[in-house]
Amino acid sequence: MNKRKKIIFLISGIGCVFLLILGIGLYFLHHFFEKSVNEKVGLLQTVDSFLTLNFDGEKEKQLKEERSMMNVEHVSIYYFEDDAVLLPITNETLDWAIELNDDLLGDYKKRPLDLIYFKDTEELSHFTSLNNISGYYSDFDKVIGIITEGKEGIVKRVETPLFHFQKTLLHEYTHYAFNQKLNQLKITTTIPQWFEEGVCEYVSYDQTILSPSPFTFVPLNELTSYEDWNHARTIDDIEPYKQSYLTIDFLIGEYGKEVIVEILEATKSHSDFNKGFENVTGIPLVKLEEQVIQSVKIEN
Repeated sequence: MNKRKKIIFLISGIGCVFLLILGIGLYFLHHFFEKSVNEKVGLLQTVDSFLTLNFDGEKEKQLKEERSMMNVEHVSIYYFEDDAVLLPITNETLDWAIELNDDLLGDYKKRPLDLIYFKDTEELSHFTSLNNISGYYSDFDKVIGIITEGKEGIVKRVETPLFHFQKTLLHEYTHYAFNQKLNQLKITTTIPQWFEEGVCEYVSYDQTILSPSPFTFVPLNELTSYEDWNHARTIDDIEPYKQSYLTIDFLIGEYGKEVIVEILEATKSHSDFNKGFENVTGIPLVKLEEQVIQSVKIEN
């Protein structure tokens, strides 16, 4: 066999091995993906969802088909015609959310995002399988869900319904932006739930002065996982959203807005949130808890 044939044979062999590995990888990816979403998914849809980091499930597709759609920058808004009166305020609030997150988080890739209007809490709960929520974000689906109840007051800019509508949208959009920042920084380390929720609440309270009512401050390590967080929401006298907001507000007040991204970058460097946090602030989380309690005079 001459040299040229040997090279062709070698290249062909490498190509076959590569295709075999690729095929096996796609098989397991497809199998894992179907198991994760608990529905039948085509191979092409699996690949597309993997490449775009965005999955459209059957329930989501049905909701979109029932609604009209309008694009605003990277956001597709899905709405019933009688909810179209909310579009101007929604656009205004999205611009506000984008501006605030660009200021707080800096640059992040703005992947396509779906915003779906829901008639009431029952419809949203049916879609999310979650109870007692007014808004929702799934990074897996790149979907924000928001309830349109009380739209008459929102459109007339009555203070309370307008505040709740805009606060919910600011909060949920920040979940989206925060996760895109994690993806950009290639952070695989678990970020505590209190930290992400606190950032979302901080953005959602922009231009608002919060007068905290008394509540029980719990150790932050008890608000780390999603399960911890949901459990805390069910306990009287514990207000995880408010506690997380006050903690982030204190952090930013002490160290400036840049501290949020600095902690994330240090978390990546140390592969550990607590170590990254202490590296940036110079104090452990326990000390932060003491300072926050003292600053807002919360009973521990």
